[in-house]
Amino acid sequence: MTMSSFLFILCFLIKCIHVSHAEDASKCYNRENTPINCQPKFINAAEYITPWSSHPSCGINPTEKACILEGDDEVTMNCRKCKRNNITFITDTGRNNTCWLSKPSKTPIKNLEIVFSFAKSLQINYVTIQFCTPRPKSIRILKSMNHGKSWSELQFFADDCNGVYNLSEDINITKQNEHLPICLENYSQFRPLSDGQVAFSTLQSRPSARNINNSPVLIEFMSATDIKIVLDSMFSLSSQGLGHLGKAGFPYIYGISDVLIGGRCICYGHAVKLVFPIFMASVTY
Repeated sequence: MTMSSFLFILCFLIKCIHVSHAEDASKCYNRENTPINCQPKFINAAEYITPWSSHPSCGINPTEKACILEGDDEVTMNCRKCKRNNITFITDTGRNNTCWLSKPSKTPIKNLEIVFSFAKSLQINYVTIQFCTPRPKSIRILKSMNHGKSWSELQFFADDCNGVYNLSEDINITKQNEHLPICLENYSQFRPLSDGQVAFSTLQSRPSARNINNSPVLIEFMSATDIKIVLDSMFSLSSQGLGHLGKAGFPYIYGISDVLIGGRCICYGHAVKLVFPIFMASVTY
């Protein structure tokens, strides 16, 4: 390619980008050219992130086996060799029917962490986790506003909120305490053995949910540069009357098929698109 051809293509791209941005900007003005409130759509920000896990994947050892619980009335354990397995399986939502499997353990796994770093501050609307093994007994969702230097709680899940986290499921959220995380118990059952979901919205039970831009407290609560999912504890087989299945060498394992994190830029009504940095994905919505 000659230098003149390269410069022509470069100028063409710059012009297209300029026109695209100008068209986007026009959506924030009415026919009288008066500024109006505009917001970008929430997208699945996790889809363009390579997450980090504190726990190895199943299959690092070529002979390693994953033992998965199956059945309804009569539960059995199906053990098979771990094949190709990668933490990115949890973010290929809608493209592949995959399931990330953690390294199996002889005892219940504690404090498994999965971190999503966005490299910019986003307004988080929801987090959804789809499991292909039984759901955890307790989970914490944490957020960072300074790229992982410090963390604060965003949401709790437990089969016993008071016993596990010393939190009441019936906390009263007001405009003065919209920054407080809540704990839910209806997502922490051992069954189903697969396809169980854990989900929450940051707007759930928040009085300013329909008027976010006028609530600095809620905006700060929803803001994050990073999200950390902590699988604090899992059910023991004996607690579910399945102690006899624990005789398998490494019967405890986590399986996650999908993680969705709804996010958009914190634009205060002045933008219609979320642009990820080019080193992340070069994706614009």
